Amino acid sequence: MEKDIMPELETVRLLLRQANIDDLDVLAKSIFADPDVIQYLPKQDITPRARAERAMNNFHRYWTQHDLGAWIVTDKQDGHFLGNYYLEPPEDSGTGDIELGYDLDVVYYAMTREQFRPDDSFYHVHVSKR
Repeated sequence: MEKDIMPELETVRLLLRQANIDDLDVLAKSIFADPDVIQYLPKQDITPRARAERAMNNFHRYWTQHDLGAWIVTDKQDGHFLGNYYLEPPEDSGTGDIELGYDLDVVYYAMTREQFRPDDSFYHVHVSKR
């Protein structure tokens, strides 16, 4: 598998895929422009677009430098954007451990909780062996 291409993950209702430049606007509008979401995030003084660009740059770096994924979460049925999940490297997490992070549209939060159960093969291959 090419280093630049992340594996897609699927659940019964969700598709998790690699982020791309086409996701920038929806990430900025659906997640980083929502006051209910950003109240929990650091750096309140940047624009939603700048925050989305920073997130996308981090997602790419997590994969290419650390083999840790960052996925855009969409509804399998209609392709609707729900948010993102990412595995954050120890040097970025602040805890010294790999951490699971997420930015989710609050309307779809309950639906997206089905992701990253311990039986997921990506979890076993890429996280539990670290």
